[in-house]
Amino acid sequence: MATVPMQEPDAAIAELERVVSTYGFQAVEIGTSVEDTQLADIRYRPFLERVAELNVLVLTHPYYVGARRGLEDYYLTNLIGNPYDSTLMVANLMFSGTLDELPHLKLCVVHAGGFAPYQIGRFEHGYQVRLESRANARTSPLHLIHKLYFDTITFNPKALRYLIDLVGEDNIVLGSDAPFDMADEAPLTSLESVPNLTNKEREAILSKTARKLLNEEAS
Repeated sequence: MATVPMQEPDAAIAELERVVSTYGFQAVEIGTSVEDTQLADIRYRPFLERVAELNVLVLTHPYYVGARRGLEDYYLTNLIGNPYDSTLMVANLMFSGTLDELPHLKLCVVHAGGFAPYQIGRFEHGYQVRLESRANARTSPLHLIHKLYFDTITFNPKALRYLIDLVGEDNIVLGSDAPFDMADEAPLTSLESVPNLTNKEREAILSKTARKLLNEEAS
């Protein structure tokens, strides 16, 4: 995967086009935000539009520098901070209408989507009962979550079973989080620990979904 300078959206588009046309890249990896600005901000819409036009996968991974207020102890900066950042990104993309506007965007959220899949009922309820939550989005969160992709990093087989049941195996890819300290050192074993895993689910998560996202024909 390539990286692009998201702090300068025009330069990010130029680099995206260069790595795709010159080197054949099929994916880019970016942060869940650009410093304090969410990807749903209108300034990044041209980049996301160009990504969708080029049929390139976007993998999002949280990043931070230094301590984070309230999360200084117990490695909570990572344990809570990282999934929180992903959840915030997902919520903003949903409620802003960005995912409505970009139906062909291929965006994968690491760490099994942060907290978003496991609080999707709360997102959905807010969309139904709060004017603020449906001011810009035309589609409900429960529907929009099926437009996103997720990896398998849950560290809990029942949690991964829930994710598969929620979004389907065609929206999930095998994750490792290597080489970080929070990596799953045995991702295949983790997948095989999922209750009632079917051959169809296994094939999709291990290969088929990734091949689709990277524009490869399955052999």
